[in-house]
Amino acid sequence: MMFSKINMYRKIKRIIQPLFIREIHKDSFYLVYNGQLKTWLIIPKNRTYIYYYGHEENIVNLIKKIVKSFNREPVFFDIGAFIGFYSVLASKLGCKVYSFEPDPRSWTLLNLNLRINKLEHHDINIFNVAVGDRTGYIILQLANVFSESSATNYLDKNKIVKRIKVPVITIDDFITKRKIKRVDIIKIDVEGYGANVINGALNAISEFRPHIIFEIHRFGQDSEFKTMILLRNKFDYKIKLIEYRNEKNFIVYLYQ
Repeated sequence: MMFSKINMYRKIKRIIQPLFIREIHKDSFYLVYNGQLKTWLIIPKNRTYIYYYGHEENIVNLIKKIVKSFNREPVFFDIGAFIGFYSVLASKLGCKVYSFEPDPRSWTLLNLNLRINKLEHHDINIFNVAVGDRTGYIILQLANVFSESSATNYLDKNKIVKRIKVPVITIDDFITKRKIKRVDIIKIDVEGYGANVINGALNAISEFRPHIIFEIHRFGQDSEFKTMILLRNKFDYKIKLIEYRNEKNFIVYLYQ
């Protein structure tokens, strides 16, 4: 029964598709209406239908549930923001948002999506930097698919179109310098660089015990998976699998 409802939903979406997907740059970008956010987003062509039909429903519902649990304005860190889907979501839910995206192509789309949603002057702050375990610079490998750019060898060599030098910061330094009083939710999706993000945020995690939504990429030394276990063992986090794609790529929720 559930599958028939899903199929019917998709059939309806296909029929009305011309009303909700508009080409804005031939073979590159589309303006897409996302029903989850109830708003328009500029999306790279190869991600158009992901956002049109519904993006990571379990994660979206989880964030809504977490935000509702607070009786104040939650502070949301979007690390690896891509085109800003979760930054827009968190802002619309009433969070104060800090959004980080090192790929200059994605960062441009992030900026545009904030503008078309009239959020550029809202309680949201965006930074064209990487987040890691030190302050300085790293080499970012730009992928032919914007969302897959990475500072690690998780990215297949045949997908790399360019390597650039980008600034990198740590969450702990960022919080100290900006005198941020708390962090409530951290979303991490950085194509294999997540262990570095966590290692640069251990003070914040120890002090604030934020909810963490962490996309795990298993490869090489399996650093992201090991970091997830570290959070469980050192900080008593519980782990819940939220979205499973395959044994090398899945999303977990860490909470207390």
